[in-house]
Amino acid sequence: MMRSKMVMFVCSAALLVAATLPAVGEEETMGQPETAVAAWLQLGPVTVPWPAFREGGAKDFGAAELLATPMLDQEGLWPAAGDTVRWADGSTLTWQAAQPSLELVAGGDTPAVVYLATYLATDRFVTAKLSLDTTQLAEVFLDGVSVAKRDSATSAPAEGDDAEAAKAAEPLKADLPMVEGKHLLVVAAVSDPSVEAPWKLAARLEAPVGSVGASTDPERSLRLADILDVESVTGLELAPDGRHLAIHLTTPSAPADDSEHWTQIRTFDGRLVRTLRGGESELSWSPDGRRYAYTVSDEGKADLWVADVEGGADRRVLEGVEGLDGFLWLPEGQAIVYSVAPESEKDDRGVKRYRGLNDRWAGWRDVDSLYLVSLADGSRRRLTGGGETVHLQDVRPDGGAVLLSVDRYTPTEWPFTHADLYELDLSTLAARLIRRVTWFGGATYAPDGKHAAVSAGPSAFGPTGRSAGETGNPANEYDTQVYLVDLESGDVRALTHDLKPAILSLAWTAGGDLVVLTQDRDRQTIYRLPKGKSSFVAIDSGLDTVEGLSVARRTGDLAYYGSSTLVPPQVMVRGAAAGGPKVIYRPLEKVLEPVRLGRLEDFDFETESRGTILGRIYYPPGFDAANTYPAIVYYYGGALPTERTFGGRYPKDLWAAMGYVVFVLQPSGATGFGQEFSDRHVNDWGTTVADEIIAGTKKFLEAHSFVDPKRVGAIGASYGGFMTDLLQTRTDLFSAAVSHAGISSISSYWGQGWWGYLYNAVAGAGSYPWNNPDLYVGQSPLFHADRIQTPLLLLHGTADTNVPPGESQQLYTALSILGKPVELVTFDGENHRIADHDKRELWSQLIIAWFDRYLKDQPEYWEHLMGDEKKPKG
Repeated sequence: MMRSKMVMFVCSAALLVAATLPAVGEEETMGQPETAVAAWLQLGPVTVPWPAFREGGAKDFGAAELLATPMLDQEGLWPAAGDTVRWADGSTLTWQAAQPSLELVAGGDTPAVVYLATYLATDRFVTAKLSLDTTQLAEVFLDGVSVAKRDSATSAPAEGDDAEAAKAAEPLKADLPMVEGKHLLVVAAVSDPSVEAPWKLAARLEAPVGSVGASTDPERSLRLADILDVESVTGLELAPDGRHLAIHLTTPSAPADDSEHWTQIRTFDGRLVRTLRGGESELSWSPDGRRYAYTVSDEGKADLWVADVEGGADRRVLEGVEGLDGFLWLPEGQAIVYSVAPESEKDDRGVKRYRGLNDRWAGWRDVDSLYLVSLADGSRRRLTGGGETVHLQDVRPDGGAVLLSVDRYTPTEWPFTHADLYELDLSTLAARLIRRVTWFGGATYAPDGKHAAVSAGPSAFGPTGRSAGETGNPANEYDTQVYLVDLESGDVRALTHDLKPAILSLAWTAGGDLVVLTQDRDRQTIYRLPKGKSSFVAIDSGLDTVEGLSVARRTGDLAYYGSSTLVPPQVMVRGAAAGGPKVIYRPLEKVLEPVRLGRLEDFDFETESRGTILGRIYYPPGFDAANTYPAIVYYYGGALPTERTFGGRYPKDLWAAMGYVVFVLQPSGATGFGQEFSDRHVNDWGTTVADEIIAGTKKFLEAHSFVDPKRVGAIGASYGGFMTDLLQTRTDLFSAAVSHAGISSISSYWGQGWWGYLYNAVAGAGSYPWNNPDLYVGQSPLFHADRIQTPLLLLHGTADTNVPPGESQQLYTALSILGKPVELVTFDGENHRIADHDKRELWSQLIIAWFDRYLKDQPEYWEHLMGDEKKPKG
């Protein structure tokens, strides 16, 4: 028989979000008036035939199983009116505004499915309560996550029905915890043709008055998921002939920390040629650009493969190599030089006698040796042996030799380490020492094979790399320079003596041009040094920050990826002959299509004696100067600036989307501004940088009356975490502060951090606990903890090898004894950066929740994440 069912969406006027909302707690939602949700988008209804053989097995396939079938993918769903969906049966469905009521006619025993979607907006954290009236099956999703489900249908209760029947007809309820912003609520509903009842759907929300609004407008602000749960570029390689490039991509598999990695091969103009998803890594193009080599690893062993870009079967060159650690092609493509570092044996007694300061480092005892494999027949040849680790730098253009380096450690001689640069003859295997290099970064042959470009610190070769003059400070050796070294005589000439930007990477073209990626103030930019010239020429990349650069050696073409403050990451190319930068791939184009960003404004300021300090301001979307806003001040304060990037680990644009005005400043000591500026980092440890941050924040507040000076937060990480801790001992300017992996005692960081003594060979050059207590004690926040009044959140990974977790623990101990407002949250197994997906998500949420708690007087988010239990006493 034919059944006719009425689908009724019981609606009323849409909710509105008030311009100014009161602070509310989760418990305050109880007893609030319910409001019907009237703004819906609708997909379907569409009939869904029963699958074959659904009866007679171990378990029948009914309407509940149909509801559990993922017919519409919730991941990435963000519909707008008019969007279409290609249904599994080949038909096309369209999202459209739902009518107050509609009728569905289903034939016979055929079930049907319908999807409803609405956008819930809130300007604070709130837990709303949803009630969904339906007698049919339904599942509710909030931002793609199932929050409630009814997997059986029931007839509407009649007079005299028992309590069980009445309970079955009760509304489907769900708690909807929502941070500030817009959220997608989806209802998936399935009609069970065996139930004789009208198909009704009515949704109501219980929330504080004016705190939640519903609409069908998909425009939204940036969300944490837009940064954490999206496809990202991790690297690229452009073929030497410039015809193809390999783009390396990754995306997290939330909630499990099981990221997916893959590689796209594209033509220079962006056409996708193939996608590699078999675990390929370390891809490297052959010198002619027609082939590429890659490795596939499994349980510590790796295979080396060679593939033709035009297709055909991949060929395995090496199999099951333990500790395969990088490789380079010979110029004619006939052989590959590769490095192998098998894991060293451990003392099975469970004890360890340290062989030096660096014996703390993972893999330090593993010895890298070089080999050569012929691609014609697979024959191998060992190039280096013994107990010294060698690092392969480059292959000479004629294929007759390689550049390699050997690290030397001298714990009693500052700066405690240097590299010996060698040229190894591939015929005789004779190694000839070229130069001893301190603060060594890397080396690559010039096209003539007689010279090499070496990246190293400003004082690597004495005064030749210094351009700052007599500043009174030693050099900031992180301000990397480029030198041209004569491989026969060892003579050195500084190429970047007058270039203020610091060098990040370099590459030669076959024609003799040198291309460098630089740290250029708070940007990362590309420069080219034409052959025979002495001055670098800036290359327009079209981006604020180029994060990775690859140069086609034969043609000089460029491929790179990066972002700007308001421009999401993208892959771009630029031809050497003509034309400007061109975008060939935007990984986040679809995801961020509905996102509205706030504006950006530069705010530089003058110091009394140190010139101009750069700053910039991120405004919330929909900013109105007539309103008053809380603010977050972000800085690093160490050897590096805060680049103009989109998103990232400390996403200023996200914080702005959460209702904060964000001020970022670049204190003295950072590279990219010239050596005089970067030298200020040496032996400062916050002495003047703290004054610059305080002065800059005051100037920012004076110039922007819409920022509430009593609701200003401070945040920094690593050296920036140290600055956060130190600042709270120097000022009461901030109402809340967050320190991730901050240093509280310089001496314990210097002695315990894996790289502490090496970092302080620059940051504290010539200073030690026994000869400079004014620095090691006077500038350490721990020794001035009694001055801290600001509520301080300390975040740290328990496995941090850079800044050991004791740095936060000892400051937490001091502040707890002093009765100061402090919280310590640690993340098990995490190192200097919180890498695990779920832990990083919580880490990011805690930062926002802490500021909401103290700068907006909204503790609900913090309590939701961490619980509202009181800290134990005693």
